[in-house]
Amino acid sequence: MRRVSFVVAIAIAFELMVPTASTAHHILGVPHYAYDEDYPQTPVLTYRAEAGHYEVKTTAYPGEIVAGEPVTLHVYVRDLRTGAPYDGSVTIRIDRKRGLAAPTPVYGPINAELDERIYKFHPVFPVDARYRALLAFRAEGQAWTVELPL
Repeated sequence: MRRVSFVVAIAIAFELMVPTASTAHHILGVPHYAYDEDYPQTPVLTYRAEAGHYEVKTTAYPGEIVAGEPVTLHVYVRDLRTGAPYDGSVTIRIDRKRGLAAPTPVYGPINAELDERIYKFHPVFPVDARYRALLAFRAEGQAWTVELPL
């Protein structure tokens, strides 16, 4: 009986020491790196680009675009030298991409002013497709256009 108990204890100890696969919780199947650092439980779509001395960041909530449902699109523009937000107006136009055919506009152009350090847009996408956002602004006497995928 002692020998059986010893063998069982060794088997349990061995089982606890052997690494096993583990699972993680993800909302809507979105991995943890797709969450926004400011809202860790909300899947988002985020892109960054640079235009001269300016960083342009877009964040779409929710991160998965669904045809016919509104999307909240926040655009952040800041001066890379000072960290200060750009305070002029930003214009957005969203086009549907269609392979070699010319893109089809589906939203805008719409002009927005700075609102609490961000520019806010609320497009609704008509169908599930590939889209691009064209963001335009004028800084230091120069016009900038940034193209970002959505």
